[in-house]
Amino acid sequence: MPDATTQKPKQGLSFLVIAGIVVIGLGLVGWYKLQKAAQGPVQNTSASRQQNTPQGSMWLESIHNKKIYTAGESITLMLYADSDKQSINGYDALIPLGKQTAFVEVKNLEEALSLKSRKYEDSLVLTAVTPLEEAANGVVLAGSPLAQITLRSQIPGPLDVALQFKKGETSDSNIVRVSPPEDILAQVRGVIVYIGSRTKLKSNQPMSIRTKDSMLDVSIKNVALPDSACRDCQTQVTITFKKGSQSTDYTFSLGGLEGKLSDMTEIFGHVFEVTAITADSVELAYASTSTNEKK
Repeated sequence: MPDATTQKPKQGLSFLVIAGIVVIGLGLVGWYKLQKAAQGPVQNTSASRQQNTPQGSMWLESIHNKKIYTAGESITLMLYADSDKQSINGYDALIPLGKQTAFVEVKNLEEALSLKSRKYEDSLVLTAVTPLEEAANGVVLAGSPLAQITLRSQIPGPLDVALQFKKGETSDSNIVRVSPPEDILAQVRGVIVYIGSRTKLKSNQPMSIRTKDSMLDVSIKNVALPDSACRDCQTQVTITFKKGSQSTDYTFSLGGLEGKLSDMTEIFGHVFEVTAITADSVELAYASTSTNEKK
């Protein structure tokens, strides 16, 4: 999974109460640092030990891989993590949102962890810990879904939802293992979704999309429906996109062995996503890839 680093975290950020683990007011990272201090001085880390350090990871994905939403529509994201086979006592996820993105709700998906969420300035903070009676054992995360996050935005264009993380920092995202108690988070990945429009594109009824400098013409070229007896076959639609004298075709595919519920591509400075295909129409969503295009 690719490494991603976001802006420098805000200094002095304190996370939620880590109930059952430490005194009220200490965050996960502060807790493991106190545990280390109680064990005495720490020797210099050798190169070989660095190579053996667990590489925990945390990332965001859009539910059903849906990437284009309309203004004000609920944007559903999934938070995942992998603890590299290590038992953990909890995690913090710090997600900068900005003033134009509204936080709606968070649902906990990992029963072994107790989750709390709050807004801190323009960021969403998630803190999860194991119950007191399970703190000694912890929980192993293996690409596990941790939480479902719902947001809303009114601003057209791309919305970059990131996990704030910088290795060595103590006031951003982290995963804390049971023993020895330390932050093992090594890499994060956010997700980009788009705020745009959705329409039903019908066969023999081309549609025009206005951009800041031209018009895009969109039309269905061909629809390929599988035999009704084939549950693993894909449904496909080929759509023609035209901009002035330029023209290109793209074939969107849904279903199949992967059970794809959406398919997206980028053409002429816009992203296009198909979420449903019938014999004579498709559900087509589209959005600009520019943050400053006037709608």
